[in-house]
Amino acid sequence: MSAPLFNIIVSGVRKGFDPVVVKANFSSTFKLDTVQVDRVFKSVPIILRRNIREDFADSFVKRLLAMGVSAKKVNADTVPLTPKIIYIRDKGETSSDASAMHQPVDFFYSEHERRIPFVFTGNGLAYCKIWVVNLIVCLLSAGILYPWARARSLSYLYEQTSLDHANFQHRKISSKVYFFQLFFIASLFALGISFFYSYIYFAIGMVVCITVFPYYWFKRNVLQQEIASYHGLPICQVSNLRDAYMTMLVWPFSALVTAGLLIPFAAFNIHRSHVNKKLLGNYEFMFSVNPKKYWVLLPLLLLVELTIFACVFLKQHLPTYAVLTVLLSLLLFIFIHWQVTLAKLKWNHLSFQLGYFVCSWTLDGYGKLLIKNLFLCVLTFGLYWPWAKISITKYKAEHLAFFANQRFNKWRKGLNDLS
Repeated sequence: MSAPLFNIIVSGVRKGFDPVVVKANFSSTFKLDTVQVDRVFKSVPIILRRNIREDFADSFVKRLLAMGVSAKKVNADTVPLTPKIIYIRDKGETSSDASAMHQPVDFFYSEHERRIPFVFTGNGLAYCKIWVVNLIVCLLSAGILYPWARARSLSYLYEQTSLDHANFQHRKISSKVYFFQLFFIASLFALGISFFYSYIYFAIGMVVCITVFPYYWFKRNVLQQEIASYHGLPICQVSNLRDAYMTMLVWPFSALVTAGLLIPFAAFNIHRSHVNKKLLGNYEFMFSVNPKKYWVLLPLLLLVELTIFACVFLKQHLPTYAVLTVLLSLLLFIFIHWQVTLAKLKWNHLSFQLGYFVCSWTLDGYGKLLIKNLFLCVLTFGLYWPWAKISITKYKAEHLAFFANQRFNKWRKGLNDLS
């Protein structure tokens, strides 16, 4: 079992200490200017260091206390979902995000960390051209060439995304994937035909399709392994058929039959299966989060379910448009809330030997963007979709950062020397 990790939280100047002297000592010790020191103490309580060993946390806190700074160590699993954090960067690095979470200061202590923002440079018009061709090809091929179309879209999105001035790449997919796509389309066609002949055959076909779908999903993923890369190294996942059935069938079904009560548990296991055994070259990603944090998804779901029951009970006393407006608004809100919460739970607890990730999605920012895109897509009968996709991708990139350690710098240098 791995040793617990701790965060260092600063809450101000200790009683009995002169704030001017404390700030001067803090500035001298950590090589910060006056503006940066003021930013730290005006933002308290704030996380000064995160995910460090207990022995290092103890020495860090003792040093701060002796300096006159009120500080304590807190188990990393007990930190709130959206804490204020002092982020670390090197000289000259900036972020296009103006949120409070992305106002970094230069802060160096022990192992040097560097905040590297993701950058997305795609535009709606270029993606629209790809989308139109993909749409025509999918329609003419009855969906059989969907993997090809999807690969073209992903290739553009990957190549327009960079980290530390290096773009991601998307390789060509295996031709064998079209066989499984043809089988999938034929199965759906047969299922549709059976609906008009016999409800029994249709029900049997539904059960068969649901049972076989995880196998199709698994085989497709196996054929598409190592199509994404960074610095020429493949980003892949070593998966197995059991994980596919658990992710695509068992956990969703368990959440459904329990009326959503097991959704937090299911979401945690699905997240873990998506990250487990995922590799960048020889480096394996690690997902470390307390499953209890996923229970934040449940209260809002229960509220929606109670509202649905109330609308059904009062449907004779309420106009139909009012019921539909309430239900659609609640469903949209819960979708936005879950998207933001799940993104933070996933990225803020994901790390590997070269560093860790920090996600700063906000309910307000992501919600406004999603509602705007939805409104414009409806208004244009779906023609705004390419621009909506680009704006969402850009938001995700601007609100995600990678905190690289010294090993990352050595790794990059080694790759540059090889090239």
